[in-house]
Amino acid sequence: MKLVTQSFEDGKFNLKSNKHEYKDVITLHDQANDGDTYDFSPLRGDREVKLDWNGEIKAYAANDNQKLVLKGEWVLPYDLEDRNNDSGRTKKVQYILELSLNSSSKAVSGKLTVENTVLSHRLRLALNTGIESKFVHAQIQGGFRNTENLPINDNWNDEFVEKPVNIYIFDKSVGIQDNERGLYFLAKGEKEYEKIGNSVFITLMATTGELGKPNLIWRPGRASGDTTSVGHTMTPTPMAQELGKNVFEFGLEAFDSKDLNDANIAHSVYEWLSPSVSYQMQKYNLFVNRLDNKIWDIEFPDNLPEITENESWLNLDLPCEVSAIYPAYSVKDHYVLRLSNMSDKDVAVDQLKDQGYIQTNALEDNIEQSFIIEPYSMATFIKQID
Repeated sequence: MKLVTQSFEDGKFNLKSNKHEYKDVITLHDQANDGDTYDFSPLRGDREVKLDWNGEIKAYAANDNQKLVLKGEWVLPYDLEDRNNDSGRTKKVQYILELSLNSSSKAVSGKLTVENTVLSHRLRLALNTGIESKFVHAQIQGGFRNTENLPINDNWNDEFVEKPVNIYIFDKSVGIQDNERGLYFLAKGEKEYEKIGNSVFITLMATTGELGKPNLIWRPGRASGDTTSVGHTMTPTPMAQELGKNVFEFGLEAFDSKDLNDANIAHSVYEWLSPSVSYQMQKYNLFVNRLDNKIWDIEFPDNLPEITENESWLNLDLPCEVSAIYPAYSVKDHYVLRLSNMSDKDVAVDQLKDQGYIQTNALEDNIEQSFIIEPYSMATFIKQID
């Protein structure tokens, strides 16, 4: 059984999973964004700065649920011209960070709420793993890949029109691992990462107020097209400044060596992202919103059949993930079941054959009935609707 604890000490969040401890596990970093709505680009003379976890911390516990809530604020330069100016304008940016643990999940669930009041900046969360590795292990659609930082020559513009950077895209999870452990960031919408030292920097927001801005550091010359011709004019994009409330949800999960494989990571992320449908405590008027309220008209007829036991339309116990279920497009009265094998070994799903499934390709055409899903692959099956 995995034992997970979280703590906040001396302005740092720490995470412990069994025998492994991760100090200062998440930090936030801010930097000017001199790019446009196409591309991030740094501001000349500016650098990324670490933001302190300040403010008031509170801890809550109820049954098997625990939560740390930190409320604070940062003071940040208001706009690009204020970034390299000691007397430049500043604004207060309020934030709330919530980190939750419960018995039904092995992951720490995080929620960061930022009341953005400043312009043209990039905010990133760093997952500080403390694990020595030159690779980042990133989930992509249908599998995983290892990425590493490649050297960038100072005279890169002799070969490239745009500066090559070691920023990559991921899907659902990204982390660093070695032979003994791994620490992963679980995403709800975040897609971009960069490895710096033993940390993975996840982009939360990169705001800007312009489209078609020319001559960026990373995109020199006509960075976003020819802005001098009709059809490629510079366009203000004030909504891309993302002013106001911004909410970022994420998870953190540590894996020991016995659980550290692609299939387990993918399954853990799948479970974390799956919605939990149940009754919850709600701040409703308990009289008006009673489940047995007699004031309003009855919503359903009173002759519905009585359900005396749990009923299930589809129950699958398979060594892979369900990628999609939907009505078949070309075969009448059938539905499609698409499965994803996120492991590095073949997976047999012979039980589907016994249940009346037919293996097809993505176009719902019959193919060889192997009922084998190859490593990091998907397979499609159809079945008549009972």
